[in-house]
Amino acid sequence: MIIIYGYSKLSSEVATVLSEKEYSFTIIEENEENVQKALDDGHNAYISNLSEDENLIKAGISKSVKTLFCMSEDFNNNLFVALSCRALDKNLVIISSASSKEDETKMLLAGANRVINPYEIGAQRLFRLMRKPTLFFALDKILFQNSEIKFAEIEIETNSNLIGKELTDISIDGDKNLLIVGLQSKDEFIYDTNRTGYNISKNDVLVVMGKSKDIENFKEEQYR
Repeated sequence: MIIIYGYSKLSSEVATVLSEKEYSFTIIEENEENVQKALDDGHNAYISNLSEDENLIKAGISKSVKTLFCMSEDFNNNLFVALSCRALDKNLVIISSASSKEDETKMLLAGANRVINPYEIGAQRLFRLMRKPTLFFALDKILFQNSEIKFAEIEIETNSNLIGKELTDISIDGDKNLLIVGLQSKDEFIYDTNRTGYNISKNDVLVVMGKSKDIENFKEEQYR
């Protein structure tokens, strides 16, 4: 099950795409007028305040909901809902909108798996579909379908053998089917895993993608 939190211009476009692909989803809004807009557009929607854990659980968070889009027009609301949902369900896929790099970093720290800039999504989606269809459909499968592939955050603790190493020094055996997506340091999120000159420090967070078993093995190996 998929939930779209907030019915903004961006989330209405997401809802249209999901409808075209015949995904089952529900729109949850705190504004009655926006709920009515969603209903008028033919979507399943209802009004609820997701700032309370009780309402999140009633909506299916930590149970049937596998993917959450945080796309309210209020960024602070998105941030709070993402934090609350991540606390309830560590495996939930959270996709949020953000209009600046600063907000993007905040959402990633709050537990979002992916952050979308509404000013870039149209061009990016068109590019992927036209020039990189394999990548586009792979992302679609990972984010929305029952895939074994998961995103995970691995915090670097005091006794990790990764401390002091550069990203390019991290060795992952080929049979693990594991990919390092990036690293969240105190000051920035590093997307370029081939970047040199940055040494991994305590409390950094590695973002990886792969099968759950491989992710757990990688977590354990850094303390051997």
